[in-house]
Amino acid sequence: MDQINELTKKAMEKGEELSKNIMEHGKNFTSGGSKTKDDALKNGGKMNDAAKDTASKATTE
Repeated sequence: MDQINELTKKAMEKGEELSKNIMEHGKNFTSGGSKTKDDALKNGGKMNDAAKDTASKATTE
């Protein structure tokens, strides 16, 4: 169980790191158009939510 929790924690950290990178990347597109930035921010948020959702399922099972 501890191993699962540790893996879950690592997965969440990676997911958050990925979403931050995507959001940061989205900010770089502001000069190219706000739609791209908004899409990148939304996708970053979705990935973060998905990582948290997966992590919470792993800890409850």
